[in-house]
Amino acid sequence: MDDGGDSERQTPRREGETGGRRAASGSPRPPTEPVAGQGGSASIRRSAEETEDDRRAQTARVLRQAGPYLNAAWTMTAALLVGAFGGHWLDGRFGTGPWLTLGGILLGLLVGFYEIARVAFGSAGGRAGDDEGRRRK
Repeated sequence: MDDGGDSERQTPRREGETGGRRAASGSPRPPTEPVAGQGGSASIRRSAEETEDDRRAQTARVLRQAGPYLNAAWTMTAALLVGAFGGHWLDGRFGTGPWLTLGGILLGLLVGFYEIARVAFGSAGGRAGDDEGRRRK
């Protein structure tokens, strides 16, 4: 049977061979070289673990940097809710209409914006436990 005039037979490839490609040195790769995804080498596994560790370290660093801003956002939310519900409760108790509710909301906004400004612009005193307050003394 003729297969188009090509008389060369192709031999099946052994595991690890690249089908005629040569390594950078010009010699064929040895057939025992592990292939990534089929066991891989220790250096490939190590670099993958280091990459995962780098990602985790970067995520931890980003969360540490974002922490004060997230705290300020939660402080604003809590201050608004406490002000609104506290004012509503006081309005019901004293019959003052919406005025104490509005005052509570305003007070919550002031506290929340103060916290955001303190974090965004930094405070001279800092809170207990802040590194900034200890360095400036």
